[in-house]
Amino acid sequence: MKPPRITRNQAVFIIVFLAGAVFANSLLGEFVYDDTPGIVNNVALRSLKFLPKFFTGGLWSFTELRAKDDFLYRPLSLIFGFISYQVWGANPFGYHLVGLLLHALNSALVFFLIRRVLVTEDSLSPFLAAVLFAVHPVHTEAVSWIGGGVDLLLTFFFLSSFLCYLSYVESQRPRILALSLLLFMFSLLTKEVAIVFPLVILACDVIIRRRVNPAPIAVFGVMGAVYFVARGMILGKTLGTLRFSLDGAGHVALFIAEALKLTILPWPLGVYPMPPRSGLFVIVVAVIMLGVFLVLSVKSRACLFSSFWFFVTLGPPLLLAFHSRPIFAERFLYLPTAGLAILLAFALSVLLRKKAGLALAAVVAVTMVFGAATVFAGATWRNDGVFYGRMIKRFPSFAGGYFGLAMYYERKGAIDQSIAAYLNALDRSVTVEDKLSAYDNLGRLCGISGDYDRSIEFYKQALLLEPFNSGSLVGLGNNYWAKKDYQSALRYYEEALAADSENYVAAHNLALLHDQIGNRDKAAFYSAIASRLKKAD
Repeated sequence: MKPPRITRNQAVFIIVFLAGAVFANSLLGEFVYDDTPGIVNNVALRSLKFLPKFFTGGLWSFTELRAKDDFLYRPLSLIFGFISYQVWGANPFGYHLVGLLLHALNSALVFFLIRRVLVTEDSLSPFLAAVLFAVHPVHTEAVSWIGGGVDLLLTFFFLSSFLCYLSYVESQRPRILALSLLLFMFSLLTKEVAIVFPLVILACDVIIRRRVNPAPIAVFGVMGAVYFVARGMILGKTLGTLRFSLDGAGHVALFIAEALKLTILPWPLGVYPMPPRSGLFVIVVAVIMLGVFLVLSVKSRACLFSSFWFFVTLGPPLLLAFHSRPIFAERFLYLPTAGLAILLAFALSVLLRKKAGLALAAVVAVTMVFGAATVFAGATWRNDGVFYGRMIKRFPSFAGGYFGLAMYYERKGAIDQSIAAYLNALDRSVTVEDKLSAYDNLGRLCGISGDYDRSIEFYKQALLLEPFNSGSLVGLGNNYWAKKDYQSALRYYEEALAADSENYVAAHNLALLHDQIGNRDKAAFYSAIASRLKKAD
């Protein structure tokens, strides 16, 4: 059977349609995980005055998560978020729509990438490989989670810059090189992984073209180096809290094995940010995949380049294996698999020449299986209730799943369910920080529900862990005020302010309570303190 031919326009239409179809259920999704602090509660996305500051701070600098180890410098991601918020506000549909369109566009760019790198008269294999990229379940996290959209934007700029570079080396037109450089800069300011772009174009020149253009590659390299140095100066750090160790090296090996396994057997998918589980099956599949990479790389220069693309773009995310809490995410595979599609197209071209009917049937079957798996996996990102429920199912002893579920229930107004989830989180908490958070939240919610005695008990448990915790002391003051024990309330508010002289709530409540019981002078005194603290904030 002779393989059928397909026109470029037909191929692009089908690729875009399938990419949109399998991820269409993402449009029903809500804000999940970091989306709430990163978008909904991020005041920096609401005003133009913050735009210059996007270039002088980390990704989380303007959010309630700013205390975390912020070694992410992504000003263009923040600008993209700002524009999105101006258009969509707090409506998750718009963000999901943009993510869906970006994925469809990237899938089409993968098709053009394959056609440019893989020199073949076969028009079908690049199309089929791009289709498998479009429907691959491993891309669910990047497409269906709003927070994962940074990888979609990175890949768009990265692929566009690479294709412009290929056009430049053929035409030698400076304007095309300038456009490639601009897109490369955009990719750098979107996500750190783009730092490897000069290595990718160098590998393309050496492996595919067998002719190196030192001048433009040097310009890309210098731009990357300037970015890296500037980023370190702005953040005051380069790699955050990464600590290189033998344990970290072990996690690197595990992460690579999981990444290789997921490219061919993308099930079961993991739960971000939990590390994958090791196992003999994962190792065996990874070894087989490495063998396939090696054999095909020997047979084809395009496959060698494809393998290089996969591993070099996977390299920067692998550094997170050395984080204090090793992090692996399936969205890290989005850009690597774009390059890996070249190798897949080569393998398909060989099969189509030998067994066209069998090859087509196999691709159709895999596309259907992958598409169904992607639709099913997309449901995980529907809302925090589903997401954290799945996390708890996979990791029942992990307190973080229950903390997330508790916050989800509270946002929905289900206070009793939120309290139950926090109690489960408390039972599974290992660190003092987690236990303190559980006690404080339990105290706060019990106070909201009117169970003041239980609330007081939780806050006192928190104080046993951290005796001068200003927030817990304020919580106790609130409860005693509600119980009309004004002297006890005043005492705890005063202790809270003594523990933290910047605690506005403590000063404000002292002013209000003193005013209520008729102590006008003290009310004025604490009111002045509260006003000063509010202005300073």
